[in-house]
Amino acid sequence: MHFCVLIWAIFSIFTFSRVGYQYIGKSYFQSENFQHEIDNFQSQLGPLVLNLPTADDLKSKIEVTQGEIEDHRNYYGSLGEQIDNIKAQYESRIQEATNVNATDLKTKLEKERDEKIKDITANFEDDEHVRKKILAQKEEVIDQYIKAAKDEAKSFVKNYNYWSYELTNTDTGENISFSDVSESSAYKIRYTPQHPLTTWNISDNLSHIFYRTDTSVETETLRETTDYTGTITISKKLAQLAGIMEGYEQFTRNQYIFFFIWITGILAAVFCMERAQRSATGGTGYQEKEALARMKIDFQLIILFISSCIYWAASEITLESIEYHYQNNYVKLCTRFFI
Repeated sequence: MHFCVLIWAIFSIFTFSRVGYQYIGKSYFQSENFQHEIDNFQSQLGPLVLNLPTADDLKSKIEVTQGEIEDHRNYYGSLGEQIDNIKAQYESRIQEATNVNATDLKTKLEKERDEKIKDITANFEDDEHVRKKILAQKEEVIDQYIKAAKDEAKSFVKNYNYWSYELTNTDTGENISFSDVSESSAYKIRYTPQHPLTTWNISDNLSHIFYRTDTSVETETLRETTDYTGTITISKKLAQLAGIMEGYEQFTRNQYIFFFIWITGILAAVFCMERAQRSATGGTGYQEKEALARMKIDFQLIILFISSCIYWAASEITLESIEYHYQNNYVKLCTRFFI
């Protein structure tokens, strides 16, 4: 009995150290899981709905630096090296056309070669010629982003259709709303001029598109922030449909379980301390002392090590079960174990 009570006290300390900060003084809507849900929603609401940019908006912000022009110009080497490379690419093909008297093919290949040499030469003579090339490549990247953002916006609206919002752009006064924020809510956030919802126009989830080609686009030159006031809510009705209340009930059940473990753990710790004090003052029976004295110290250490490993693994499994795979018989199981 004494050993079981000690184990329960240790287990309560273990669970408190691992998850106490998640459940003490918090509601489900302050939990890490739900806060993660809010962060995902807020971070994507701006760039995919409120501030979804157009291709023209972003293209107007594109910049081409002199450094980019020089990098593009010398990417494949000096002018002479690049011209020699082009000639080498066409030399064998032109010779083959000559050998078989394919005059039209030979003329076509020579024209292609000369146009490429002319283009490469212009790269080294005219910055504007290079700038237009880089600009066209960056605009193509912008088009790819806009297409991806529109596709992502459709998924966002579908996946987060249980959120309602009514927001006002603080700069333009434009009102943007979705669903009915006046319905009875399970969760609500109000944004004021002092504490607005700050959003941006570029999605972090899609920003990799700007850097996955040789011609990259600096997102900082495109990024804009916009503040909104208003309300964001999850109605009770939609919360039920989306499974939000299921998470709420799960969190509440876990709170009850952990509070039960921690309170009974405190009682168990007090019991063990009192028992230890009685032992120190001679309360422990003679036969019990004699049995302990007969155990060799190395055997005790082996038993302690094995028990600690088994207990640690069991604690991890039990903690995971309580948090993520709750069943109604856990309270009965814990009570039976304690008794």
